[in-house]
Amino acid sequence: MTTSPPVSFSHFGIYVTDLARMEDFYTRVLGLLVSDRGQVPGGSNLVFLSRDPDEHHQIVLATGPPARGRGSTW
Repeated sequence: MTTSPPVSFSHFGIYVTDLARMEDFYTRVLGLLVSDRGQVPGGSNLVFLSRDPDEHHQIVLATGPPARGRGSTW
């Protein structure tokens, strides 16, 4: 029987259409903590999430559609 190596991820972004709903999911279901919030001037609202206290964020959620042909939207 083979075992999978531990998985880690860091510094990736996801465009979302319902920021509050996705923040709830990632914090309540996946156990990430909000480490920061921000806004791109004239653009997306941002929520930074992490489970690693040494990482400012492992995931950033951003409102709005991605640039054409990039990313995925929830």
